[in-house]
Amino acid sequence: MFVNFKRQSLSAMTTFCYATIALFCLPLSFGDQYKYLPKTVIPIRYYITLEAHPNSDLLFSGSIAIDVKALTATKNITLHTKDLQIQQQAVRLNTAANENVEVASLDFDNDLCIIKFDRDLIPNERYQLIVSEFFGTLNHVKYGFFLAKYHDAKRQERKIALTYFEPIGARMAFPCFDEPALKATFIVNLIRSGSFHTVSNAELERSVNLGNGRIQDVYKESVIMSTYLVAFAFIDYSYTKKRNRVRVLARRDAIRLGTADYVLNESVKLLKAMEEYTGVNYALDKLDLLGVPSHYFVDGAMENWGLITYSEHHLLYSQARSTTKDLQRCATYTAHELSHQWFGNLVTPSKWNYMWLSEGFAAYFQYYLADVVEPTWRLKDQFVVEELQKSLSNDLVPMAQPMNYVFSNPDEFPSPWTYYFKASAVIRMMEHFLTPAIFRRGLKTYLNRKKFSSSTPKDLYVALQQSVNQARAQHLLGTLTVSTICSTWDTNIGYPLVTAVRNYTTGTITLTQETYNNEHDTDSIWIIPISYATNTHRSSDFAKTTADLWLTQKNLTFNSFKGVNWIVLNKQHSGYFRVNYDAVNWNRLAKFLRTSKFRMIHVLNRAQLINDAFHLVQDGKLSAQIAMDLSIYIKQETDYIALKPFLKHVESVDFMVSVTDEYSLFKAYVKHVLDAAFRKVGLEVTPGDFHVDKLMRVVVSRVMCLYGDARCQNYGYRQLQVWQETGTLQIWHEIELFVLCAGVQIADTHVWEFLFDQYISTTNKVKKTRYIRALGCSRDGTIMTRFLDRLYDFQNTIEQSDRIAGLVSIVQSKIIGIEFVLNYLIVKAIPKNSSFEEAVGQAGVFQIASTKFAKEVNALYDSGNDLYVPVKLYTEDYLEPYENKYIAEVAKWLIEHSSFV
Repeated sequence: MFVNFKRQSLSAMTTFCYATIALFCLPLSFGDQYKYLPKTVIPIRYYITLEAHPNSDLLFSGSIAIDVKALTATKNITLHTKDLQIQQQAVRLNTAANENVEVASLDFDNDLCIIKFDRDLIPNERYQLIVSEFFGTLNHVKYGFFLAKYHDAKRQERKIALTYFEPIGARMAFPCFDEPALKATFIVNLIRSGSFHTVSNAELERSVNLGNGRIQDVYKESVIMSTYLVAFAFIDYSYTKKRNRVRVLARRDAIRLGTADYVLNESVKLLKAMEEYTGVNYALDKLDLLGVPSHYFVDGAMENWGLITYSEHHLLYSQARSTTKDLQRCATYTAHELSHQWFGNLVTPSKWNYMWLSEGFAAYFQYYLADVVEPTWRLKDQFVVEELQKSLSNDLVPMAQPMNYVFSNPDEFPSPWTYYFKASAVIRMMEHFLTPAIFRRGLKTYLNRKKFSSSTPKDLYVALQQSVNQARAQHLLGTLTVSTICSTWDTNIGYPLVTAVRNYTTGTITLTQETYNNEHDTDSIWIIPISYATNTHRSSDFAKTTADLWLTQKNLTFNSFKGVNWIVLNKQHSGYFRVNYDAVNWNRLAKFLRTSKFRMIHVLNRAQLINDAFHLVQDGKLSAQIAMDLSIYIKQETDYIALKPFLKHVESVDFMVSVTDEYSLFKAYVKHVLDAAFRKVGLEVTPGDFHVDKLMRVVVSRVMCLYGDARCQNYGYRQLQVWQETGTLQIWHEIELFVLCAGVQIADTHVWEFLFDQYISTTNKVKKTRYIRALGCSRDGTIMTRFLDRLYDFQNTIEQSDRIAGLVSIVQSKIIGIEFVLNYLIVKAIPKNSSFEEAVGQAGVFQIASTKFAKEVNALYDSGNDLYVPVKLYTEDYLEPYENKYIAEVAKWLIEHSSFV
């Protein structure tokens, strides 16, 4: 399963959002208080028959026979079922000799079906439990067995039915033992109408005409697997030709246009790469990749064994319409799901408490495996700035939970940051302190030992330790073991901050660990691999990332740093922790980075220094002056990996200082330090562009254009004029919004009206949103008033989503835009509950972390008239003291360094 993120609760459909992470709501009930099925009976084989007709009926019917084995003497068989109609007379139990065991009663308790018999089952004997008939309904909650709709190339509505079972949705389609460790094989029969075809995990064996337009598809027996990996679909799709066991199924027009070809070709290469890395062959004869209408499948993809389901957005790629990031997602999502065929499917966590053994490895391999296939994309480096650093930002109290999470009720499910990205970062840390060769050998042992079975973290650690022993590499761990080290990472909440304080007289350094941003946790101890480099080392020394020492207690002091100018801990950000230094070491690092030798410090450590410094400032642990001094070096940085965290922190600092008098200085400073990077990538695609160059062009041009760089403004204005003259817009589509915005910043009314006409006339939703956002970028008061009038008056012409987008673009201009909106509200006396008022609230006009407009906005809030403000503006009392200090320090620094700009 891949997130973008997944579900937290089917009933509430609450979302935990990070940017575009689509989030999941998993309907769960596990943990110590959750009662797993009694270990009295286990499933061996399922025979499932289901009939569905999505075009005509929401009802589906089925029958099931389950071969089971009794482990102990018992009169009960307990299994899962949810929202299925089952009658007692449809249930029977046969012995191996085909004798009937009388069913005494049938009880339902929550998701449990408890079948009681008139006599004990005999231990080690096999039985067949039969439910000759049950009924269910195709639901609309995008979980279990559900109905989906899409429009074909002729805009005709089409219906399909498909499954999404992880973690406990199989019980909504058929009675089963719905726990990951209770594996069995499955023989699936699907009855359909002639206008549909079906797919499932295994190969289709034959199709039988039942008459009356009904056809039964009989599938071969599956491999041994968990119920959550069972999948089937009733579809009217087309599909690609099979390549080396792989094919893609999607809407007919998508297949015809070739938009499935990239993922098809990439999948073949990724599958081979995973087989070579693990030394374990893919277990099935086929692998189908099924596209699901994106609005019906909020998750990125689901790893059903042999039948991976994808949101279409992550499966289909068009060079003309898709972005560089879309291309990367297609590759990484596919790598994620293919790696699940080993980690999760072949070897399954014994309980959902250990979900990280599945999702953590998949999140790790989505970058590692894709990097093998696309080596110029630098995906292993991107992992650090895309996932590890994001996880550090989110793995904080109260959101933080241990990787081995104990579920206690249906609403408690760990943050996806924990079992996806924290886990993947910890797994990466294992690879670094063990070395790639030992780590890989350990994974091979783990997979071979536990294949077609289930596992716990202990099983993984034992296999890795065995690999260490075989390599005679105990020196890597000192007196420790893999289990001793890793158990501190899978059970502790959050992550550590390591603070390094040097004694410049004696040459000693003292390391201290504490739980990051949780002053209430004084007991947690991590066993932390410490690697370091100094100015006396060569740049190649950053390549060695095994531990130079192990921090096993709160404090540790050691020698050998006399005469050393600076030290960097955590080489290549290989460990999952933040680092703080004394002020002298920070200042020496900042000074060195401003020299021509700055690349001696590894690019991942340059990214780490920027990311750690600004987060430490935000959390009140470091002076803003130090972080800003550090950032000066960015003026000579042209590596996307190091720039990415800086640009991320530009957004957060922008939010803080945007309504101060120093905001113009901040924008000028940012444009100053990004100049070299901007000159490197420019605004136009060139034949020699690398993948990361395109990624960098997007993020750098966004800031430069929105901050009003003259080159961007002039280029955008020229392109608008060319568009007027020729009818053709010639801006690279990935930066079209930013360039148009910059052009509108200096455009006159005539050009602005031309763009507004393009907004009205286009029917392309993407372009429509892009144009309305660009229209709000004007800095001309007359034009801005005109735009607000259009947003308010054109109730039937401008959709609400576009109205919000337009207001968001005005808010991006901060002081000018917000003043205009506030004045407009007052002058126009916008009535409560109007669509415009709602759009103003949703655009975040009032959500400003400053007191700049508190008086005006709170006056609106308290006025008692028909004006409406959704919430009071944040006041100074709302802000943490260090946030106010942060804003003041940054403002002071900008004034002192105004000579830079």
